Amino acid sequence: MALTHQTDASSDIRTRILETHTGNDINPAAALGKLAAFTNVDLSFGVDWDKWTAELFVKNATDERDQLARYQECGMCVQRPYIITNTPRTIGVRLGSKF
Repeated sequence: MALTHQTDASSDIRTRILETHTGNDINPAAALGKLAAFTNVDLSFGVDWDKWTAELFVKNATDERDQLARYQECGMCVQRPYIITNTPRTIGVRLGSKF
């Protein structure tokens, strides 16, 4: 789901809210188990004026560590699984120029 709002103000202010959701997923390796469902929220707020743009963004606003994947190096070996997680909360600024 994405929600974007842009005003008709002279500075072209815009706001964007993005929410993604993944349902339960079965990992083929039964020993690694089922991956839980998760929701990730990204936010951004930007302004356009003349030939310049500026945007403040937050990725993973809730700062939750969700498991994207799990695997073992050797499928026949009894090893601890490697767990791939999403990135932690990231806050930043994007600046741009049109030429």
